[in-house]
Amino acid sequence: MKRPKANCKTCGREFLGWSGGRNTNEFCGRKCRGIASRAAGNPNWKGGVVEGPDGRLMVYAPNYPGSKVAGSYVLRARLVLETYLGRLLEPDEIAHHINGDKTDDRPENLQAMLRADHSRHHIGDRQDELQAARRRSAR
Repeated sequence: MKRPKANCKTCGREFLGWSGGRNTNEFCGRKCRGIASRAAGNPNWKGGVVEGPDGRLMVYAPNYPGSKVAGSYVLRARLVLETYLGRLLEPDEIAHHINGDKTDDRPENLQAMLRADHSRHHIGDRQDELQAARRRSAR
């Protein structure tokens, strides 16, 4: 029996398909089938926005220049701030939430800060809170 020609839905390459069976002649191989089953091709796809363990929202960004792993997620605040600034944040820069709400990713609530400055900023906040608590307990 002659094998039918088909075009891969992922890469567009023409390949010899199979007649019958479970293979529906949609993909040229396992790699392309795997790519198609990720993201929007997966029936469990939820739109590409997930909540991280610390409550911050992350966006699926497969082609993000700074990602170490293809198809990884990037903090939504970082993407919003980069779009607002018109440039990528440097690896040592952080998108700081001015009002302290990690889920408030409005551009006016975000500020680019160096990682070291961001740490100093929050250490100062914690010291102020500790001093206020000591004053309250001393009364």
